Amino acid sequence: MNKLLKTLVYTSWLWLFLILLGVMSAVDPVSAGPLGILFVFILVYLIVASLLFTVLHWGVRFVSAQIVKHNKRVTIRTYKMGVRKAYYIASAVAFGPVLLLALNSVRQLKPTDILLVGVFLVLAIFYISKRES
Repeated sequence: MNKLLKTLVYTSWLWLFLILLGVMSAVDPVSAGPLGILFVFILVYLIVASLLFTVLHWGVRFVSAQIVKHNKRVTIRTYKMGVRKAYYIASAVAFGPVLLLALNSVRQLKPTDILLVGVFLVLAIFYISKRES
């Protein structure tokens, strides 16, 4: 990947967050209408997905390097997470906060709903990890 493209991918959550702050400070939710609220939900999803992708991709790389450094019998290849798998997991997990925010916005958020969203996320991660291995 090009160095400029890598920089854009790994810092996109910051730029999206600044756009979200600008939208939230400039637009009234009542006057924004359904498309404005949908835009905010999409921005929240993109922020969480890109932040999780960055954390997963670089965090797993850093932790695996530490494990390999302390344990000489293991290779870094066994712990490395690819870009595709990190993207899939980040996309699935990013849906959780958006779903909780949507349920909270219509006053439907209960402890059972939080538990069900957690179960959904665990199943999604399990499916992705088994599918990609």
